Amino acid sequence: MLIVLVLAALTPASPPELSARAASVTSVPSGFRVEIEVANTGRQTAASVEVEGVLTPPAGAPETAAATLDYVPGGGVETLHLLFREDPHQGRLELTVRGWSEP
Repeated sequence: MLIVLVLAALTPASPPELSARAASVTSVPSGFRVEIEVANTGRQTAASVEVEGVLTPPAGAPETAAATLDYVPGGGVETLHLLFREDPHQGRLELTVRGWSEP
């Protein structure tokens, strides 16, 4: 047990490694709410995590929504929501983590 603790203390913390995925879509009066899970597989915390979603419907112009999480801890998962007018099930939704800062 002591060896594990010493190794963990001596191992440099890996930088944030962030990814975003759509967990669910819910119809709401203003359109559609997409629940987004943002995972950090790195060991360092990421602050002010900006996530953007671009929904490209079968016909019409792409629609963009964005939100910012206060932080995502190392090894953690946080949730945010994006709102769209069109149904994401009927188009292509691309999610991008646009950036973050060090806390």
